[in-house]
Amino acid sequence: MKIIYGIDCGATGGIAKLDGSKVELFSFRDHTIQDMLALFDLVFSQPGEKFALVERVHAMPSTFRGTSTSWALAENFAIVRTLLAANHVAHDLVLPEKWQRELGCRFGKKVKYDLRKKLLRSKAQSLFPRVKEISKDVADALLIAYYARKVYK
Repeated sequence: MKIIYGIDCGATGGIAKLDGSKVELFSFRDHTIQDMLALFDLVFSQPGEKFALVERVHAMPSTFRGTSTSWALAENFAIVRTLLAANHVAHDLVLPEKWQRELGCRFGKKVKYDLRKKLLRSKAQSLFPRVKEISKDVADALLIAYYARKVYK
C-alpha cells in the first residue's frame, strides 16, 4: 500500500503521514534547516511506495502580513521540495484553494487567519476523530494528505 503524505510548507506547518489506518503528524515549528533535514530523513526512511502532496505557495504579501513572511514561506517551500527530491519521494503540488474547495473548507477572505486555522483543525478532527494530537500546526497537512488519498489513488 502506498504511503501518503500531506505537507503544509509554512514555518508552523508540518507533515501528515497516512499509512493505511495509521496517522503520524510532524510539526515544522521552530525547526532549523538541520532540523528539517533530520525530520525528513526520519519521516521518509520507511521502505515502500511513497507519494507526497505539497501545498503550492505563491507570494501574497497582504495576506501574510508583509513580504518577509511571504519570503519565509517561499524559503520553506524550496527546502521541502529539495528534501523530497533528496529522499526520492514522488510528489505533486496543490493550490490551497483546490484542496480546501474539495473538502468544503473555503471560508472566504473575511475570515481572519486564527479563526480559519481553528476551522481547519475542527475539520481535520471530524475526519480523524481517533487522532488526538491534531494541532493547528499540522491540521492543514492532515487535510492535504486526506485530499491526496482521495484524488491520487
